[in-house]
Amino acid sequence: MSEVLRNYFKLPNDDKTSPAMKLAMVPKTSELLWGTQRRTGTRAIFPIVRLRNVHVFPGIPQLCEKAFDQIEDLLFSKEGNRFFSHKIFLNIDELPIASTVETIAQKYKDVATIGSYPKINHSYYKTKLTIDSTDKDAAESVLGDLTTALKGFVLFCFGEIC
Repeated sequence: MSEVLRNYFKLPNDDKTSPAMKLAMVPKTSELLWGTQRRTGTRAIFPIVRLRNVHVFPGIPQLCEKAFDQIEDLLFSKEGNRFFSHKIFLNIDELPIASTVETIAQKYKDVATIGSYPKINHSYYKTKLTIDSTDKDAAESVLGDLTTALKGFVLFCFGEIC
């Protein structure tokens, strides 16, 4: 990483104090992912840093978007890793339904995730639930279980008729 930064910023080899060199400070156990520039087919100028299952992207939105595009093939295979998502909007606060949601989340813990997000002082809904899975049938089963268990509180499901 130091060499990449020295070349990019045209720094002398012995310059270890330049503010630009702070970008080279990554854990030794991290891995550098080099994407491909779609327009030219050449290697990306800067790598994305991966430490186990954490990917570090640039903080500048335009560079972050470019980085996602450049390493998309490294992160997501063409055959799999498609995500199936649902959103459920409820007219009840989060706490009264928390145990019901947790029970369903535990039932599907190996195949789906459920997120619960309270919305304070909103004129239409009080809680939004999200369902994410790489298995379409599992996502639909979770959706079915939640809408059945929370019947009477469901306002609508994003992309689905409940």
